[in-house]
This record gives sequence, structure tokens and C-alpha cells, in this order.
Amino acid sequence: MRWIVFLLAMLASPVLAEEYITHPRWDLTPGVVRDISVTQICRTKWGEDARGVTAAMKQNVIDAYRFDVNQCPLTTFRGKRVRRLEIDHLIPRSIGGADEEANLWPQCYEQVRPDKNEQENGAHKKDRLETYIHAELCRNPSDELLAEYQTKIRSDWISFYHEIYADEMELVPAREIFMPVKTIRHVSVRKGVSKKTVVAKKRRHADALTKHRQAKAKKRKAKPAG
Repeated sequence: MRWIVFLLAMLASPVLAEEYITHPRWDLTPGVVRDISVTQICRTKWGEDARGVTAAMKQNVIDAYRFDVNQCPLTTFRGKRVRRLEIDHLIPRSIGGADEEANLWPQCYEQVRPDKNEQENGAHKKDRLETYIHAELCRNPSDELLAEYQTKIRSDWISFYHEIYADEMELVPAREIFMPVKTIRHVSVRKGVSKKTVVAKKRRHADALTKHRQAKAKKRKAKPAG
């Protein structure tokens, strides 16, 4: 009986829960950028543009890594428990990453959790980081910032994630900074009057973002020259 309890505890432990790969192999995925300006990056509607990654390229990446989707954790997707992966761009396309096999790797999706400190390191977390740094780059466009982001996400995306979100935790909980715009539906009591949707933007959401940017700017200025 004891060994059964021990086995169940081990299966439930966070150490075993993240046995899938969370970083690419450097010999297979060193990361590649393409020749694109910051202006082009910020003008492109990523997700709506044409991609250069083919099904054959994806299969080549899976074969090179000898990857099996069964290595991925079970997650909830559209009401079902499934294992999912994506062929991820190590350096995201949204900050100049190339559609080349040397920039691709198989990444598992993890279960999303309200407390990101309890969430494993998977595709959802990396997507969150990519969305943030693209927005930040386009708010403060510069070739230097682009090169910095490309280098950091290529070197260790998880450390970069913690660097970005550690700053936010010092200011305000991440759930408040990234709180979605709240939609309130008002229904008239009079017959024949259509529903009106009123979008109420939370003031603290804007204030938190402003404080976060000010703190980051202050840190940059405080760094000694050279």
C-alpha cells in the first residue's frame, strides 16, 4: 500500500509534471533572425500575414528532436483533456524571427493557471512573453531594444520571462496589470429597446501600466554608462 501512495505522490509532483523539454537544443535550434526593420515589425499584423513554415518543415523539426506529443502534459482545451504542442519560433516572428528550421522547436502547451508562479513553463507562458515584448518594442522603437530582446529570448526565454514579470510583481500583481477590459451589459426594461454594450476601462489598469513603464525607464537611467 505504501508504494502505491508513493507512486501517486511522485506522479503528482511538479518535478515530474515538467519532464517535457522547456528549452530548445542549441545544436538544432540556435535561433535565426531575418532582415526586417522595427518599423516593419510594428506595422505588420502578425497572425494575419503569410507564414513561410510548411508542414514538411514542421515534421523535420519533430523528427530532429525525436519528439512525441505524449511527452506533453495533459491540459484542458475546448472542454477536453488533451496533450498539445506547437512548432514554436524561438525568436518570435513578431520581433524579427525567421521562418527557418534553425529557429523552430517543438514546445508543449501547459495548463493555464491564475497564479503564474504555479504555472509550468510552456507555450502559453512564452506566448505571453512574446505579446508583451512586441508591444513594448513598438512603444519604444529602437534597433538596440530589438537586438536586446532577440538575444535574451534566444539565450533563455524562461529567465527573460521572470525578468519581465518580476518587475511587475514589485509594482502591482500581474492579474491587475493584465486585467482584460471589463464589458458590462445593460438591458433596458422597456420592450423593443436593444441591448447596449458599455465598455468600462479600469483606471487602475492604466495606472499600473504607467507605473511599470516609469519604473523600467528609471532603472535604465540608473544603469552606469559603459
